[in-house]
Amino acid sequence: MRPLELILQESAESHKHLCPRQVLGARISLLAAEMLKLELPRSDKRLLVIAETDGCTVDGIIAATGCHIGGRTLRIRDFGKVAATFVDTHSGMAIRIAPSTQSRSLAWNHAPDARNDWEAMLLGYQLMPADDLFYVQDVHLNISLVEITSKPSKKAQCEICHEEIINGREVIRGGSIVCRSCGGESYYEVLQMSERLLTDNRQLKVRLPNAAEMRQLRQILEESTYARLCRWAEALLFYGAGLEAQSIAEALGVHVNTIYACLHRFAHMGMSLFQCVPPQGAPPRLTTTQMDEIARVAEQSPTEFGLPYGRWSLAKLQECLIHQRHLLKAIGREHLRRLLKKNIFACVMFSAS
Repeated sequence: MRPLELILQESAESHKHLCPRQVLGARISLLAAEMLKLELPRSDKRLLVIAETDGCTVDGIIAATGCHIGGRTLRIRDFGKVAATFVDTHSGMAIRIAPSTQSRSLAWNHAPDARNDWEAMLLGYQLMPADDLFYVQDVHLNISLVEITSKPSKKAQCEICHEEIINGREVIRGGSIVCRSCGGESYYEVLQMSERLLTDNRQLKVRLPNAAEMRQLRQILEESTYARLCRWAEALLFYGAGLEAQSIAEALGVHVNTIYACLHRFAHMGMSLFQCVPPQGAPPRLTTTQMDEIARVAEQSPTEFGLPYGRWSLAKLQECLIHQRHLLKAIGREHLRRLLKKNIFACVMFSAS
């Protein structure tokens, strides 16, 4: 454990000066590590810190713990309190530490020569016994660690604004995958931009559909079986009739970002955007050619491929497809079993194993 002096020096370099709340952040962290029996600073993800304010206190916490937002080991829940909860993600143990209500007045006892309250806190907080400076609470998180840390590799796309969502932060609303903003948890409101879109940091002027395109849009609306294409066609018909994005969104019962996304596509692609048929589920993992070849191999005896056994097992067929036929880079045995069962290959020769 590094001494407090070195931690405060590092915090001051980052913060450009040293202040009392940095001292509190550093000492809160050291006390938490002592109680959780963890070494600091951390270079792994075992310690999770949830700070209840931003600013100076957090700089002290970062300098002491090594936890930071970029490493996904520090979270801010801005309650406006100089307090933090420290979680050992291995044991699940969590403690919350905050300054005692008498900490400011007691600081003078440890810095009697201070010139003012600020200096008394700066110096006193470094010297005060932890029992006088803080109070500690054993806590249970209302949100599970799995939900807090989420899945860094998971990605989704909002079905309303079409922006990418990472870390498993999507929500389900009415059976659709949406981001939290479109799901009603937004901290901002999109300003009315009339015909203008801001995209790629540039301002874009969206032209109106011409007469021929308006006829095409009506035809698409009458004939298309794809709900998304019909919605795009309706939006552009309203736009061609002179309605603004917000009014179109209200008329169609969708988020205004959906309309902006539609206009964005029309500006860049014109009517060719309707040639982009919405994907129906995940793309197949195997091509038709690969599936035909798997069937061909499975229907023949292993001896036809120079192998010293008369019947296939899933393991042997898997080995042959990947390492001898070089047909696939990888395929699980369960996936292979389901594939064989689904296609019901004729005359397939399998052992019971």
